[in-house]
Amino acid sequence: MLVPWLLDELLGHVRNRSEDHCHLLVYDWPSSSTIKATKALIEALSVEKEPSDIEMKDLIVTDLCLEGIAAAMHAAEAGPRTMKKELTDLIIKELDILFSSFSMVVRHIGLHPDDAHPHKYTTAFIAKSCIQLMLLMNYERRLADAMRCSLAVSDFVVLAWTWSDPHTRLPLFMVDEFREDAERSGCVINDMFAHYTRGPSVAKTLVLEHLSGDRDPYAAADRLLLTGIARAQAIRRACECDGWDPIVVLRNLVILFQAMDNFLRLGSPVLLAAFRRHTFLQALMSAIAMASGRLVAQSLEKTTFTKARGVGEYLSPAAFLNLEVRIWVEVPGTSPMNAIVQLLQGGILSVLLDLLLLSLHERTALNQDDFETCQECCRGLVTWLAPYCVYPLVAVAMDEAVANVDRWQLEKINEAMKIRRGYSVGLPMTPWLLIGAWCKFGKRKLSMIQGCSKPPLCDNILHDQSKRDGISPEQIYVCARCHSATYCSSTCQKVDWALSHRDDCPKLQKSYLERRTEHDWIFGSTRQHLLLILQDAYRKSAHEIEQERREHHPRTPPFNLVVSFNYITLPAIPEAVPVLYTLAQYVATLVAATEGPNGALEGLGCKRLNAMLEEFTTKPDVRIVEGLFMLRNRRVRVIARVRLARTATGYEIPDRATVLGGISHLGPKYLLDCDIVDEDHPGFCKLGCKCATSRAGY
Repeated sequence: MLVPWLLDELLGHVRNRSEDHCHLLVYDWPSSSTIKATKALIEALSVEKEPSDIEMKDLIVTDLCLEGIAAAMHAAEAGPRTMKKELTDLIIKELDILFSSFSMVVRHIGLHPDDAHPHKYTTAFIAKSCIQLMLLMNYERRLADAMRCSLAVSDFVVLAWTWSDPHTRLPLFMVDEFREDAERSGCVINDMFAHYTRGPSVAKTLVLEHLSGDRDPYAAADRLLLTGIARAQAIRRACECDGWDPIVVLRNLVILFQAMDNFLRLGSPVLLAAFRRHTFLQALMSAIAMASGRLVAQSLEKTTFTKARGVGEYLSPAAFLNLEVRIWVEVPGTSPMNAIVQLLQGGILSVLLDLLLLSLHERTALNQDDFETCQECCRGLVTWLAPYCVYPLVAVAMDEAVANVDRWQLEKINEAMKIRRGYSVGLPMTPWLLIGAWCKFGKRKLSMIQGCSKPPLCDNILHDQSKRDGISPEQIYVCARCHSATYCSSTCQKVDWALSHRDDCPKLQKSYLERRTEHDWIFGSTRQHLLLILQDAYRKSAHEIEQERREHHPRTPPFNLVVSFNYITLPAIPEAVPVLYTLAQYVATLVAATEGPNGALEGLGCKRLNAMLEEFTTKPDVRIVEGLFMLRNRRVRVIARVRLARTATGYEIPDRATVLGGISHLGPKYLLDCDIVDEDHPGFCKLGCKCATSRAGY
């Protein structure tokens, strides 16, 4: 313990930024004079210097001041109760001085490294500053609130989060001095950014302002997403090139996801637009796939699987996708198709193959419970992805993903299948076979549409009677108000307007305007694709339809039954399980699906639907075929008019059935497994989540 006059002399040298005296103060901290010593450290940091005069000594002194503030916090915790309050008040008052000095030193030394100022010292200082920032935020709630409102603190947060390694040109990742500490606690920069932006929106708003520089919200959103992509790439590189433990990598990916989720939770249209524009999900998925592959490769190298890691760690990539990333695909205001495409391009099928290999390989030797858990993860991925394969954009991406899967994975699965022949290997392969089948299924329909030289469909029920010469077959006419009806010609559009669409259009237009802003709309080209899918399904399932009729409707002729295919429920291929309804039963299902007064019926267009049903009852060569699809968490009901082809003797020729047109309805939201939350649900909140955490502002 220093005597008072010696302490005053020491603090005088500290104020003058003496490196030796700062070192002496920090490592022999005067606990009884904590406030006095802290003021001296802050005065040392507040000394103004020209940027050209800043040198390595300034970084070392600032680093020692950081350690001194940490020592002061520890002493105040152990000292009188009033000391902690007094220290907190002092730090809150001097926050701008503290973090402005941190930022200034990093900028002017880190941006111009040379032999005297190596880059490693700058990165070590950034890491230590991030740790200190988190310690301060956890010290007292008042201090955390003040830091989230401070321009200087948010400036340092952005500086640290966007700082790049000059060798890789990627953001800093895992810069702790000791590798063991980094593996135990994760990347301190990732932790710091997620911790700082968790909570009230003011911190996120300040971060966005500093990201743009000129207060341009669009530039800020772009830089946020681009930095997030770069950080995901840095994490992937750490797993691929630097040999970091895959579990550590996954833990950091979860933290990065949490940090970006903090911003998406704001619901800003500008941020959502940037999220749609950039490929963050693809970069995140690529890193997850790399970590998953390393995990499974390690499991196959171990002689005893369960002693090396618990099965939960091996399933963590799939669990992360099912429970967390899946939420982002469903974010309102973004297109789920684009999100699914990014996941496919990033390697989500590779994760599915890893799961299958894990459940099959002899070295893993899963017990029955673990085996079923693994299969449940597989099933969760398949039931999430497969319904989207009916959409053209996803069908192409799925086809490319299947073509580019790792051949090593396929070879290992084939070897495991041969070794474990006789064991219940049919179950683990089912998800992969389904994905492949759905991919080929969607791709085949896409080729059908792309190969059409003219619009094959027309929503005018009186299409044949209104056809005129001189109509261009290459042009599609769409109702400009409701965007719900497509025609082969302006003549058909005029006829249908007078027949039914005049009355249906206002209600359909209202639905369009509501759903369009949420990117929940099915456009004409996509609806044509879905109608052709129903045509192909009807052609291929003639035997199953007749079998279903004989079993459930033996006394009803086929042309009086409505055929329905469910493209949401798995694990069955829809063509194999058609459902048949009588007309009365079918109308009852539509009424039961009502959202509000006449919701389902009005969404389809009452007059058009009545005209279709009347045509169905009066024309034996026209059938109604329904398809149930999924878009985000809404049920899409597509109803097609299909014309039957018959032989001269009156027998139906299923392969020549032709879809004429149809209608669609985007139904109400329904709960998925990931939507069921309670007051204390695990994982991260969804947008608009009503749990206790969200209500508290976190």
